[in-house]
Amino acid sequence: MSLPSNRLYEASKRIISAAGMLQVILKDPKDHVMEVSAQYFESRALHAASRARIPDLLHEASKQGQSEGLTISEIATKTGYDPIKCGRIMRLLATCHIFKQTGPESFSNNRVSAALVGNRPLSSYIDMYGAEWYSSSQHLIDVLSDPSSDLESAAFTKDTLYNKDGQTYWNYNDNNPDRHDMFAIAMSGSAQNNTQALLEDYPWDKLGKAVIVDVGGGIGALSASLLLRFPQLSAAIQDRGSVIAQGKSHWETTFATAVESGRVRFQVADFFESPNQVSGAEVYMLRYIMDDWKDDACIKILSAIRAAMNSNSRVLIVEALLIPSWISDQVNDIQLVTAPSPLLPNYGVAQKFVHFRDMNMMSLINGTERTVSEMSKVVQDAGLKVSKVWQCRGDMCITECVLP
Repeated sequence: MSLPSNRLYEASKRIISAAGMLQVILKDPKDHVMEVSAQYFESRALHAASRARIPDLLHEASKQGQSEGLTISEIATKTGYDPIKCGRIMRLLATCHIFKQTGPESFSNNRVSAALVGNRPLSSYIDMYGAEWYSSSQHLIDVLSDPSSDLESAAFTKDTLYNKDGQTYWNYNDNNPDRHDMFAIAMSGSAQNNTQALLEDYPWDKLGKAVIVDVGGGIGALSASLLLRFPQLSAAIQDRGSVIAQGKSHWETTFATAVESGRVRFQVADFFESPNQVSGAEVYMLRYIMDDWKDDACIKILSAIRAAMNSNSRVLIVEALLIPSWISDQVNDIQLVTAPSPLLPNYGVAQKFVHFRDMNMMSLINGTERTVSEMSKVVQDAGLKVSKVWQCRGDMCITECVLP
C-alpha cells in the first residue's frame, strides 16, 4: 500500500476519529462497555487464524482458481481445527472485516487478511501478541498497585503459562532461542506499517555521507531500509552478541552488497556503557529503545551517547509519542499537530494502538510510551535538548536531540 499524501493522511485520520466518536454517540453506553470488555476475543480469533496460517491457505486456494476461497470443512482439514469451532472463529473475524464470507460455509481473503499472506514478520508480530504477551496481560491488574517500575516486578514475571521460572522478559527471550528469534522477526514486522513514512518524513537526504549508529538496532531492519533508499548513508548496528549474530546472517542473505562494501558494520555493544563505541557520528538512532526502559535507565543510555557526540551529532529517537485526549495549545514549546474540535485532540480511535502498545510495555517489562513532556524531560536530564519532533504519517515520531 502506497503512502498517502499528507493531505489525504490527515483527512483519513479525521474521518476515522469522527467515525469512532459517532459509534460511541449512537450506541447505548452499556452496549459500548460490554463490547470493549469482550474485545479480546477478536484478538484471540485473529491469533488462531494467524497461527494456523489461514490467510496463506486461502491465498493458495485462490491461485488454484477457487475464487470463493475454502469451506469451513476444508479450512478445518488443513489446520487441524474442529470444523464447528473453526467456523465460529471465521465468522467473528469476517464480522470484524478480517476475511470475507463468500457463502454460508465459505471464506476468502479480503484486503485486511491478505496483509498476512506470505508475511512471516507480521504473522510473528500477531503471534507474539497472542502468546506470551497476551498471557502476561492477564496479570496486569495484579501489579497495578505496585509502585515499582523495575523490570523484575513486571506482570510478565507473574505468568506461569510461558514463564514458569518467573524470569524477566529479556532473560526469558535469551533462554528460549525460538522465541528470541521470533521476537527479532516480529520487530521487523512491526516496522512494516511505518517504515515508508519514516523514510519520507525526515530529511535523510540532507545528511550527506553520514554514519548512522543504530543503537540497540536489533537485526537492523530500519537501517537496511535507509541504506537501500539513500546510497550515501552507512550504518553501524549495535546490539547484544546473540542479536548481532542474527543480524549479520540476515544482512548477508538480504543485503550482501552493503556488508561486502563496508557500508554496514556490526558491533557487540552494551548501550549503557559510556561512551558509545563510535565517536562523533552524525546520527545516533534509537528505534523503539526508550519505551523499553524507565527514566533513569533512559538517561543512562542517552548520557552514554552524549559522551561520544560532537557539535555536529544528533540523536534521533524513533518511536511513538503518546498524545493524551486532552492537550494544551503548546507542550514544552513544541507544537504538535492535533485534531480540530469536536474531535479528541489525539484523534481518538485513529491513534489508539499506541496506547495498546503502552499497556503491553507496562505488562512485559514495566516500560512506557511517553508524552512529549515526559520525553523532553528525560532528554534534558541526560544533558541534551529536543530540537524538533517530526510527526510522521502513522503513529511514529522522530524526536531529534542535540547538545545544548
